[in-house]
Amino acid sequence: MSHAQPPGLDAELAWDRAHRPEPVNAPPPSRQAGRIGQLLVAALADVGTLLLAVAVAWVVAALAGASLNPYQIALGAVAGALVLAPVAVVCLWVWRGTPGMLLASFGVARAVPLARVLGVAAGWFAALPVLALPLGVRWRGRSVLERLAGTPLRSRSPHGSA
Repeated sequence: MSHAQPPGLDAELAWDRAHRPEPVNAPPPSRQAGRIGQLLVAALADVGTLLLAVAVAWVVAALAGASLNPYQIALGAVAGALVLAPVAVVCLWVWRGTPGMLLASFGVARAVPLARVLGVAAGWFAALPVLALPLGVRWRGRSVLERLAGTPLRSRSPHGSA
């Protein structure tokens, strides 16, 4: 009887790689250009989700019979932002990234305590009007976002560019 191994089950096991040296010409694990690009994409995605939440709040207000005068428009915008804020905090706490970060395939490397998550989310939403660029500023090897979170950023992409 032939015991041929089925295709796809010939993967290298983790303990087989433990004693092999790392390749010399491997790319560095963190590239600044990739992080800034992903940060911009994440900020644009979060601005889009914020605008979508505001639009949904306006539609709900219009369907409820509001005449949408300027005060009601402003109240609808605030309501949309207030609905999105807890969603972003829960995403950051549970999945380690805001909805925009998750769409851009990056987030923080380790779990962040809830008290820090609130600070990271507040800083993130405060920096959204300028596309979160202040959070990408680096000094002493870490960005402002990494300092707020207390953990480095990592890519969730299978290509690992950040």
